[in-house]
Amino acid sequence: MAAARGYLFARLYTDAVNNEVAIAFYQANGYVSEPYQNLQDPACMKYKTVIFSKSLTFNPLEFWNNRSIHLTEQIAKQEGN
Repeated sequence: MAAARGYLFARLYTDAVNNEVAIAFYQANGYVSEPYQNLQDPACMKYKTVIFSKSLTFNPLEFWNNRSIHLTEQIAKQEGN
């Protein structure tokens, strides 16, 4: 559905610690991982995070390259702040 709507990539992020089953699942389904290390996102220093990406076309994958995923803001929302 995403490819039919013109999206080029599927992306997600998850905890890199104690999450071996999820990480293995994403890798087995063709997702490529890269660590998230963005110094402008303070939560990045506290939580080890990995971004998974997968091309939805025949074009080569473009990596995320540590652009902000606004992890700090996401954590604040989850905590109700």
